[in-house]
Amino acid sequence: MRLAEDRRARVPFALVGVLLLVGSATFAASLAQPPVREDRSVGVAMDRAEASATTELRSAVREAARDAARRPVTAAANTTAGRALNESTPFRDALRLRIYLAAREAFASSSVDRRGVVASATLSGVEETTASVRTAKRRVGVESVGGGSAVRVVLRNVTIRAERRDRVVASERETLTATVATPVLAAHDRTVEYERRLNAAPLAGPGLGNHLSARLYPIAWARGGAQFGGAPIENVVSNRHVEFATNGGLLATQRNVYGRTDRGARYGYRVAAGTVALHDLFAGEVVTEGNRADEFVPPPALEPPRQGTPPTLTAERNGGTDSGPNRTFTVSVNRTADLAYLSLLDGEPTRGVARSDDLDAALGGAYRAEAVLLTRVRQTRNEDRPPATAPGANWSLVRESVSTRTVVRDTAVDERWRPTTAGVEGSRGGGSDQTFTRFARYVVERHTVTRTWRRGSETVRRESTWADRHRVDAALRGRYRPTAGAPNRSTRPLFRRGGAVDGPNLADVRGAARSRLVDGNGGRDGVARRAVEGSLDSGSRLGVGLGGGGTETVVRGDRPRTLRPWVAADLADLRERVRAVGVEVSSGAVAAGDANPPAALASRLRSRRASLVDAPETYDGAADRARVAARAAYLDRVLAALDRQAADQSTANGRLGDLLAERGPGPGDVRRLVAGRYDEGSTPESVVDADAPGGSVTLVPDGSPGYLTLSPTTGRHVAGLPEGASYRPLAARNVNLFTVPYGDAADAVLEPLLAEEKRVSLRTGAATLVAANRTLEREGGSNLTLQRRRTRLRKAVSRGIRPVDTAARATLARRTDLSKRERVAVVTAAGREWNGVGRRALAATNGSFARAVAAEARTRADLSAREANTLSVRLRVRIGSVTERSAASVPQAPTNRTAVATQAVSHALVEHAVSGAAGNLSERAVERLAGGTYGSVPAGLPVLPPGVGPTYGVVNAWTVDVRGEYRRFAVRARSGPPSDGAGLTYVRDGASVRLDVDGDGDGERLGANERVSFRTGTVVVVAVPPWGTGVGDVDGVMNESSEGWPRPGCESEPAQACETGGV
Repeated sequence: MRLAEDRRARVPFALVGVLLLVGSATFAASLAQPPVREDRSVGVAMDRAEASATTELRSAVREAARDAARRPVTAAANTTAGRALNESTPFRDALRLRIYLAAREAFASSSVDRRGVVASATLSGVEETTASVRTAKRRVGVESVGGGSAVRVVLRNVTIRAERRDRVVASERETLTATVATPVLAAHDRTVEYERRLNAAPLAGPGLGNHLSARLYPIAWARGGAQFGGAPIENVVSNRHVEFATNGGLLATQRNVYGRTDRGARYGYRVAAGTVALHDLFAGEVVTEGNRADEFVPPPALEPPRQGTPPTLTAERNGGTDSGPNRTFTVSVNRTADLAYLSLLDGEPTRGVARSDDLDAALGGAYRAEAVLLTRVRQTRNEDRPPATAPGANWSLVRESVSTRTVVRDTAVDERWRPTTAGVEGSRGGGSDQTFTRFARYVVERHTVTRTWRRGSETVRRESTWADRHRVDAALRGRYRPTAGAPNRSTRPLFRRGGAVDGPNLADVRGAARSRLVDGNGGRDGVARRAVEGSLDSGSRLGVGLGGGGTETVVRGDRPRTLRPWVAADLADLRERVRAVGVEVSSGAVAAGDANPPAALASRLRSRRASLVDAPETYDGAADRARVAARAAYLDRVLAALDRQAADQSTANGRLGDLLAERGPGPGDVRRLVAGRYDEGSTPESVVDADAPGGSVTLVPDGSPGYLTLSPTTGRHVAGLPEGASYRPLAARNVNLFTVPYGDAADAVLEPLLAEEKRVSLRTGAATLVAANRTLEREGGSNLTLQRRRTRLRKAVSRGIRPVDTAARATLARRTDLSKRERVAVVTAAGREWNGVGRRALAATNGSFARAVAAEARTRADLSAREANTLSVRLRVRIGSVTERSAASVPQAPTNRTAVATQAVSHALVEHAVSGAAGNLSERAVERLAGGTYGSVPAGLPVLPPGVGPTYGVVNAWTVDVRGEYRRFAVRARSGPPSDGAGLTYVRDGASVRLDVDGDGDGERLGANERVSFRTGTVVVVAVPPWGTGVGDVDGVMNESSEGWPRPGCESEPAQACETGGV
């Protein structure tokens, strides 16, 4: 069927037309009706109210930020409102609470009207309960953005409500977010960081402790070095230096934290730099706290000059390098070489060296030889022993005996036999073996055996004979066998006269060996006979030869009389070379307790040992080897002494480190402080995140006072300070640990190494006595206190000299032929070179007295130059040893009392002279007046105490503590362009902070606005070379504390107004 013919599923056309007609009529009717109107005023009002609330929130945040900056809460109060603040974040919590209250107040006065619909934002009220305040606080979140240039605030649970004709038509809870350009968090956070750094200890990261150390160390090292050089400096580290260094550290810390510094502080620092330098120039001037605030602190209205910059840290640290930690001095072996020389000559035992290793042992060991008798036995005839044959049947052997007759005949030596000692222990003499004699013998042994036979009562005796013949070759050889000590080299000549001193040179060993080994065994025939029999006298031990045996014995050759003086003279030259061996020691290493010169000297000597022993390729006979062995033995003694001193030095360094650790930094920290290895911080950009939402931020600190002085300030220098009130912004204390000559701290270091009784060395007592004499001479002798103390000290020093004189006379008695009267005369004459007990005692401690006695003895005893030199060494060592013993020491009490009195009198002399000269006293005049008084009083701690070894340096330490407080510390912060009003001033002034949280008109105490305060300190360690009078404060004051220590702040009435401040 075709599609055209198929009528299935077809719709009539009429029906389609009807549908179209009805649909068009319906659509036309709908278009003709008017539109339905919808009321959207509620929604619009709600949206506009939310937008208005966000705007009001921004304004509230700015207002709250300014209020929070003016009255920041840094410590929450123990009140209903205060307990709602978190103790770790009181400022942020207070800011959140302020924002909530400001926003609530702003929302209350703001609404939107849209066609009769009034919409507004509201926050719930705050009741005077901790829970309610805490709830309000928690609805606000604050976050620093843009590096502190802005604050993002999130306000939760804001109710947006719409009303028409006092009927609520809509209500929603919203969370509002606003980013406001205000640097309040940056100002607070950096001030907190500033205060944290001010309280940071040295080496605890960037902060005032590091900056204080960086400034005090150059000052202390420069002044300590100048004092050591003779400048009239009585106080190495003074509180005026602490004040100056602290303010320099405050400026550096401000620059590190804010990128800007207080202009008033810079002004005061510039003035102080010149004032402190002037005071230090006139070292004798007494600087009092007085009115230094007038010098350093400008009045609040004074505009500091813009020109110039404060001294930089680099300039301060690089100055005075000659007297700083990098200065080095040479420490040599010196007296240790003398001690080893004399102990070797005298055979005195030395710890660390074998007891037998003295000069005689070294010389005798070079003349040691071994003689060996080597034999070779060969049997040339060997007949069999006749058998026992019975005479007949039934005979029994009842007895048998054998007899031997030996016959020895001379014969020619077998030149083919090469006797050698290869089978015997090898030689240390470089293979220097010689054959003294050789001989050969035939030994014939004729044996007869006698046998007795028996049968019944019959007896028969029969004899039989046989013979053995042996050839015996013998050689007597000498082998050079010196003891260990000198390097192993060949020695020529040997066993004949000659060599270095043309002595016997082991020539007598030949005869001694023949006597012991050949003659002792019955001569040559006896040697041959005993060799065959195997009964040679082995002497000491049996040796093995080729085809036979031998005997061995030790033979010591005779030494020439000139050997010992010759070797002693060579050792004297070596002693001078060893004395001059030195190492460079830095003052910084001594101060840090890292220096151990004995260990360094021992290492240097060991590295140069071969050149000092100076062994030739071939020894010129036994005497030359003896000389080298003595040099090696001498060096062993020097090294053993240095090793002992190194151990004692390590103990002293450890005790010093422990002592400093008790007062702050440990040994490692002191090492870093001395070397200047600490983080002083970097300077941040002063503009914070210029592309941030809040734009650029500039923070400028402004302290009141800007320059913190040890003296009190008044309202003339501190804004807002009431009339009649005074404020002391800084307090300092520095304690000199090692007071003159010794104190408790020094005793703690020296106690394990010195006697139990508190005494000082003869040198210290003598130096104090000399300083007292000089001071009395300049003062005119009118100070009775100093005279009495000087007299007692002089008696103590005189008692200390007596053992010195006794030791000198005893040395002369042992080493010269002078009579007792002559010895007394020599010592007396030598002592006349020094005027006074003190100077003579000093001469005894520095070796001058020993040289004078030796020179006097040489004249009276007619000594040669070599003898006089040796005597001088003996006197120097003997007297030096005596001066280090307790018998020659001086009690500590009279020494310290005299030193304190000397310092007080000299201090008064200089103060009077300076004030009397009305400021016109020249530096040279001050030095003439003060030099030789307090500058000569010994100070500091010997690095290695007397009685243990040489002193390699003098060290002293000061513990410095500083406490400070700004009465008012402000930070001016500017965010964005000046016209947008985003700037604020953050103030820390110590006031109480109150806030009306419940809207009743009375402020509740929220917390405290604490002042910016700090406590920090450091330890300053200075070291100088061992000569001179050391380093330290010699003004008689160990503990220098400023007035007001340890509480800086308000001092005078009205105290309450001073504390709360009217800012």
